[in-house]
Amino acid sequence: MAALADGFSLAKLSEESALIGIEKGEKPNAVIITSKTGFINEYKLSDQKLTRSWSLRHGIQITCPTVWSPTKEEYLTVQNKQQLKSWTSDTTNFDKAKKKHIGADIVRILVETDFLPIVVCENGRVDFQANIKDSCSTGTLAQEEAILWCQSYICAGSVCVVLVTRTQDQLVRVHRHTYLSDAECWSLKTTPLSLSADALLSCCLSLKAEPSLLSLWQDGRLLDLPLTGSSNMDDSQEVATISGVQTDSCMIYLDHTHIAVAGIRQNTTVGLGIYNVKFQALQSWQPFPEPLLTRPKLFCHYGHLFLACNKTLYAFPYKCEPSTVARLLGQRDKVKDTGKVTDLAHGVVSWSTKQKPAQKAAGDLEIENLFTSLIDKTKTKAKEKFESELRKLVNLLSKSVNRQWIVSSHMSQLCQTCFSLTAFWPRAEVQQLIQHRLISNSDQSSLYQALADHKEILLMHQSFSVMPDVAEDSLVKSLCCYLDISDEECTEECESLAIADEMLDTSEDVTCPICSSKAVLLNRLLCLPFNDVFLVDSLRKLPFKNVLTVLEYLYYLLKVLPLAGQPRTGVPALSKVIDWISLLIDAHVTQLIVSPDARMLLGNLHEVVGDQVEFCNQLATLEAVLSQFKKKCTPVSQQKVGSYCIEVLHVR
Repeated sequence: MAALADGFSLAKLSEESALIGIEKGEKPNAVIITSKTGFINEYKLSDQKLTRSWSLRHGIQITCPTVWSPTKEEYLTVQNKQQLKSWTSDTTNFDKAKKKHIGADIVRILVETDFLPIVVCENGRVDFQANIKDSCSTGTLAQEEAILWCQSYICAGSVCVVLVTRTQDQLVRVHRHTYLSDAECWSLKTTPLSLSADALLSCCLSLKAEPSLLSLWQDGRLLDLPLTGSSNMDDSQEVATISGVQTDSCMIYLDHTHIAVAGIRQNTTVGLGIYNVKFQALQSWQPFPEPLLTRPKLFCHYGHLFLACNKTLYAFPYKCEPSTVARLLGQRDKVKDTGKVTDLAHGVVSWSTKQKPAQKAAGDLEIENLFTSLIDKTKTKAKEKFESELRKLVNLLSKSVNRQWIVSSHMSQLCQTCFSLTAFWPRAEVQQLIQHRLISNSDQSSLYQALADHKEILLMHQSFSVMPDVAEDSLVKSLCCYLDISDEECTEECESLAIADEMLDTSEDVTCPICSSKAVLLNRLLCLPFNDVFLVDSLRKLPFKNVLTVLEYLYYLLKVLPLAGQPRTGVPALSKVIDWISLLIDAHVTQLIVSPDARMLLGNLHEVVGDQVEFCNQLATLEAVLSQFKKKCTPVSQQKVGSYCIEVLHVR
């Protein structure tokens, strides 16, 4: 049996075609997402948290999925087809990665445990990273033969690489490269298939005791070609025929009996399904969360299937269990149709033709109907109906038994609907979503963009107390919104806040450069946790006039905080203030140097920092003296051992 859960939004893409690949990250449960021109990001799947990110300069194009090599303990990717780049997890700037120019275009970098990274060139040459520069000039493919797919695997202690190519005659050939450790060279075996390359949809390796190549064709046939021995076309056999396959479907291997196929039609809807090859049954199916704009790209790691839909990368948790005839009897190529909205029941299959299909729980059915009504703008045109339906949904999702819906694509679509409504701004409804923690990390960016567009500074302030982890980009958006709003509007919006209770006690000769309402808002924002690498990158987008305003306020805090003693809740600690000053200067160092408006401010910062350093040095000297007094004044403990005690007296 196999179960495919509801997908959740993992990351945003500039466009669907920008996604190159998804590979395993440095740590378990982490994946690396590579975009052509935008970024290389590493996400932790358990909490959908962005753990590492490398941005790309304009003009740089990544042409190969980024991989993590556990053997060399470094990341590897390809820039502009021929430049191999490698860097460690400590490297934060992609431009500082090691470069190695290869004399041939690179198709893929493959990694296997206990082996060095393997580079596959466009001319068919396969070799280890250390040797590829010398060997890449001699290719193994015929003229105008192109690589359609490649993958590596371990067999009998040796590493093997399989290439599927399209010849000049539009036929398919399979090349198997095996590394011979004794001879320290690669052996090559080629198997021509008398099949048209235009009819080939997708390939994947079946890693059973005897590895084989599975290939999916436009007519739905699934062929299995053994990769051991002297295999030829006659050895391939048809293991299944999958109905509903589209002309652009793709598949990926899950386990010995299951594959996942993106692009299977059920009635009038195309979606993602898990197919049992052994019993030739489609066991679980989900419709695509959004319409696909390009050919599906399907990836699989750590019990999740990854699929890019429009500008969103979705992750679908799945589970495969051994199937038996008893559980599959009477069911072939049939799966419960979930309709237009994804069903959280994972496509439960009814295996008997006489038995009624499994019914959804009443609560799940009600929740699904509410989601459908709220997401479809034509069904809730009136503001009153929208508010009423959302209140019902929030009450249902507040129950612990329904919390699993929060990470579903339904919730993500509902959030996007609320943030993008043009007929009216559902402020109270957005506030409910925030207070009940119904907004996932992947939708935070859209939330804060909507709040900034509507100048909802009070909701921003309240969300910081509820959201467990706010992205650095969202912090900068909120900061910019706080600073752009006028003092009068800010004071009016923040009437409900206890301003006096959160202000610092200062002397009369120290004046705050911003109004008290803005100061309270900024204090709360400055207290939030952040990653300095990501924050520096986001701060570069902050307008320079706002940079100067924030630095002036931080200068004020730097002078005031030592006088105020231990800061209250909602007031940043001195260490936080220092971190923000350092990051702002780092992000805008060139503008600060050349701008006349910044000279006096930088001089004042230097002066107050110098005073603090001198004060700390004096404290360090005093601490050393007091520690000596403490040692001399500590009374000697009286210890006796047995009936006698010998004490040594020091006379000075």
